[in-house]
Amino acid sequence: MNEKSRGTVEGILALLFWGSTIAFSRSLADKLGMLTAASYTFLLAGGLSCTYLIISRRLRGILHLSRAYLFGCGVLFVVYMTSLYVAIGTASNRLQVLEVGLVNYLWPSFTLVTAVPILGRRARATLLPGCLLGFGDVLLAAAQAGGAWQVFVGNLETNWSPYVLAFVAAVCWALYSNLTRRWAGGARSGAIFPSRNRTGTRRPTTRLPGRNSVD
Repeated sequence: MNEKSRGTVEGILALLFWGSTIAFSRSLADKLGMLTAASYTFLLAGGLSCTYLIISRRLRGILHLSRAYLFGCGVLFVVYMTSLYVAIGTASNRLQVLEVGLVNYLWPSFTLVTAVPILGRRARATLLPGCLLGFGDVLLAAAQAGGAWQVFVGNLETNWSPYVLAFVAAVCWALYSNLTRRWAGGARSGAIFPSRNRTGTRRPTTRLPGRNSVD
C-alpha cells in the first residue's frame, strides 16, 4: 500500500473512531464514572502510544521538542479531554449528550479563527461569515435534535454546565491544533502521546457519582 492510499485508509478509520467517541464515552462513564473512565481510557491509550514510540525508536525524539510544545500543548490536551468527558458524563439524558457533542464540534470554526493570530494566517472576507454560519448550523442542529427550540433552551436552563464544558473543550482543541503547528512545526513525534498519559494519571481513581439512566 502506497503512502497516499495508507493516508486515505487512516483518515477513514480516524473518522469512524472520532464519530463514535461521544456515544462510547457516555456508555463508559455510566459504568465506571466519568473521570475514572477518562483516566483508564487515556492510561491505556498513552501506554499503547509509548509502546509504539519505543518500538519505532521515536521516543527519544520527544525529548528534543520544545518545552512550550510539550507542556503547553500537554496542558491544553488534558483540559480538552477532561472537559469533554465531564460534559458528556454530566449530561442529563441522551438528547443532551447529543447536544453537547454538537457544541463540541464548534472546534473547526475556532481553529480557523485562532489560526489568524497564532499562525499569522491572512484572514479573508469570507472567514467571519463562514464561522458565524457554522456556529448557527450547530445551534440549529442542536435545537432540531430535540424536535423544538424550546427543548434545547429548556435543557440549557436546567443543566447548563455540560454546554460550557463542551465549549471550553472546543476552544482548547482549536488552540492545541494551531499551537502544535507553531511550536512543533513538522515534527513527527507529537505531544499527544505523553499527553494521553498525563490525562490518565491526572485523576486515576476518581469516580464522581454517575447516572444509571440516560433516558
